[in-house]
Amino acid sequence: PLSFFEVGFWLSFSAVLFLIFIARVVAGIKGIRKYVYIQFLLMLMLIPLTVYWFQGFSLIGVIANLLAIPWVSFIVVPSLFINLLLECFNIALWQISAKSISILIDWLSVLPYHDWYIQWHYISLWVALSVLFGIVMLLLPLRWPYKLLAICFIIPILQRPMWPETLKAKITVLDVGHGLSVVIEMKDYTVVYDTAAAKGNKFSIAYLSVIPYLKSQGVRYINTLVISHSDKDHTGGLEALLQHFRVDEIIASDEVDLKAYPLAKDIPLIRCNSTQSWQYHNVHFDFFDNSHFAGNNGSCVLKVSFEGQSVLFTGDIEKKAERFLLKTAKNQLKSTVLIAPHHGSKSSSSQAFINAVNASSVIFSAGDHQGFQVPNKEVQLLYQQSGAQVYSTNGVGAVIIYINKDGKIQLKSYQDVAETLYIVQ
Repeated sequence: PLSFFEVGFWLSFSAVLFLIFIARVVAGIKGIRKYVYIQFLLMLMLIPLTVYWFQGFSLIGVIANLLAIPWVSFIVVPSLFINLLLECFNIALWQISAKSISILIDWLSVLPYHDWYIQWHYISLWVALSVLFGIVMLLLPLRWPYKLLAICFIIPILQRPMWPETLKAKITVLDVGHGLSVVIEMKDYTVVYDTAAAKGNKFSIAYLSVIPYLKSQGVRYINTLVISHSDKDHTGGLEALLQHFRVDEIIASDEVDLKAYPLAKDIPLIRCNSTQSWQYHNVHFDFFDNSHFAGNNGSCVLKVSFEGQSVLFTGDIEKKAERFLLKTAKNQLKSTVLIAPHHGSKSSSSQAFINAVNASSVIFSAGDHQGFQVPNKEVQLLYQQSGAQVYSTNGVGAVIIYINKDGKIQLKSYQDVAETLYIVQ
């Protein structure tokens, strides 16, 4: 029953429904041309739905299906039934079926599917349905005024998401399990702080979180990519992001080695320290200098501020680095929102550091059931006792920080049942 809520369920049944409609449209066409038309029209009708769910669509489906469908229909499936009957006579020729599937997979694997994939921005369900209705109208034998009306229904897919006039910047702490990835967005400017974790050598959480989120926001390139330090739960998605987005510059701690990432070789690399500060449309980006530390304590510490409000990014710094920052930049640490050091680990968040930052809200980026007891309950209590509103991504999902032009900051969690909007004074 839960398949009713899965994307695959709706795509499969929609495809069958579209094929029934398409069969009527191409009824007068004969031969191979009819088969090609069916595949092309099916791809066309599925585009609004795939853009709605995946912020993109592929043109390679037509080419793949032209061979895959007859191959499976006339070779793979019949051979399976024949082998099933042969089993009754103790004759096993399953390797023939396996080989037919292997040949198909080998052929599909050489298709240039990356080059034929078109990224798109987020569209609402209403826009997807409007475009689908317009396509149906175009395929029906209607007079030209109705064809023009059909085009009007399709045009909304070109409209990009509007940036609210009252909003200066938006900072999203993504739900990436045990790891960290934060996206800082302005109307025409994007900074990504860390890239989430990787599972093994090939899969990164970024494929499920960071990349889909950026695409859904219509982001086509990243102005600045910050890598706080070299731990895998912060750098795991670096290669994936470089594959999907153009990156103008990378700012990283001293120990981050980009030689392992061929796509990064032509991107300017800057080491984070107190000299790396800039502003964009009156939003200030300032790094603190703790570059002489190694490991977690060498994490890039970034402060983003506007009109007296600020958000402090601390990576995985521990109490040793906190003491250094208290000694060298205590007066600059005060912030409205704090991304908690080291996912809320007990090795971080000393009382003196909490007092110096004096944040109204604290966000823990943490995951469940991964062997890490974070955020630590004692650390959470310390922040609560300081008067801070506490969020944890393993409880409420992604947390969005809205920085408005009037100088107020609003926090909203993705999975808050009541979708409560907290106003930070």
